[in-house]
Amino acid sequence: MKIYKSKEVQEVESFYGDLLLRFNTDITIHDYLKSLTKRLWKGIKNRNPVVQTEINNYHPAYINGEGEGFFKNTLKKKDARLTIAREFGFRKWKGLKKLGTKKFDISFEMAVEYVLNGDIDSLENILKENKKLVHKHSKFGHRATLLHYTASNGVETWRQRVPENLPRVTQCLLDHGADKSAKMEVYRSEFDTLALLESSTHPFDAGVGEEMLKILSAE
Repeated sequence: MKIYKSKEVQEVESFYGDLLLRFNTDITIHDYLKSLTKRLWKGIKNRNPVVQTEINNYHPAYINGEGEGFFKNTLKKKDARLTIAREFGFRKWKGLKKLGTKKFDISFEMAVEYVLNGDIDSLENILKENKKLVHKHSKFGHRATLLHYTASNGVETWRQRVPENLPRVTQCLLDHGADKSAKMEVYRSEFDTLALLESSTHPFDAGVGEEMLKILSAE
């Protein structure tokens, strides 16, 4: 399956590596995000250029910034924590304390991966086994549904990837009852999948944006 990934997505995915898939282990959500923070903080100290993508996309003091200006300042570990918190939809790191010892909904996270890998057969099977899954929301702060992930916007950077059969994947979710009007929390507001798609670039760069618009706009 051909999967489109922008340069930024590829770099972030490579930077965090195997840590990203640790949700498929017996780990709490809080500890999962702590492990990503540790990796980001190491990157900041080493002035890894990939860090610029993360900081400029999620740190409120550097959003849409240019160059490596933030390296000239004294970034602290709390900046790494805030960046990770924001990437996963939490306004502040302390908001993660509410999660306590909560762990991942493995079925949901695996379904997200099936969506983004274009694995329709596995997606069909898991949706048939768990009919409520298509209506569930992520336990991350943004509360995205499976359908929201098809917009490649507002969710974690490494998951903003586009399989070539994304329109078919999207239709599969809709056929199983996905709610087009469901909202996720991002950009200090709430948006449905169509609104996120309209302001996204990845599906259009991958050549499936127009078809996605038709599917999500259909009555």
